[in-house]
Amino acid sequence: MRPYSSPATTLGLPEVAERVGAYLFVWVSGLLLLLFERRNQTVRHHARQSVLIFGTLSVIGFVLWGLGGVLHVIPLLGGLLALPFDLMGRLVTMLTWVLWVVMMVGAAINPSFRLPGTQRLERLIG
Repeated sequence: MRPYSSPATTLGLPEVAERVGAYLFVWVSGLLLLLFERRNQTVRHHARQSVLIFGTLSVIGFVLWGLGGVLHVIPLLGGLLALPFDLMGRLVTMLTWVLWVVMMVGAAINPSFRLPGTQRLERLIG
């Protein structure tokens, strides 16, 4: 078995640094690497995965927290109506933190690390 040799990157950083960097600032760093990294397909894979996973979780969290905030305004029942959205928002936040750590460690250890089910989604966005 041949050892993994990393292809050159457009930014000139070591591939492992760019792979981990794709997750560092959640979807923002993934988007930046998608825009600027042209040579290294492994780094682009991690950038796409970062944008897909964390972009989706950000939108879901924003909607849940927004609904919870709007419902809190309703007199008397507002807190009770907002409770499920607040709890789901907290779960999404915790899931985001856990995935953030898992994905950065996975990218550092294994160049071909991918979450189950993301390969089909990646093909959709190219």
